[in-house]
Amino acid sequence: MANKQIDLPESPSILLQSGCNEDLASAFVAAVEKGSEIAGRAYILSSKRAVTFGQFFEFVKEHLGSSSEARYLPRGEFVKRLADESAVYWLDFLLAPTIFDISSAENDLGYSPEYTILQGLHEALLWCQEEGLL
Repeated sequence: MANKQIDLPESPSILLQSGCNEDLASAFVAAVEKGSEIAGRAYILSSKRAVTFGQFFEFVKEHLGSSSEARYLPRGEFVKRLADESAVYWLDFLLAPTIFDISSAENDLGYSPEYTILQGLHEALLWCQEEGLL
């Protein structure tokens, strides 16, 4: 974000619920340890709570020291700007009103995320900076 306007899809109130890699890794270790006891089961692994797209954007701006402003575009207009048609699938996934229930992973695996979304994002941004990706 080089202090310029950033075009984003739809609305700052879209909910995001991702997970931190360290939390995900701990869940995978727990799943391996459970072995056949959980064979065939699928789990949702994410943070416990969602944040809004607007909160996510503002956090990234603050971390990067950017003064960029968001311009939220209607889906159709945003789609026209996508370089890869397959990105429409991921856009629709992002825009779907979904909140994830991680209770099965908590109950079966003892999954207990240590990071909030914003703490995980902070770690990811630091890593990107250390690797020269930002």
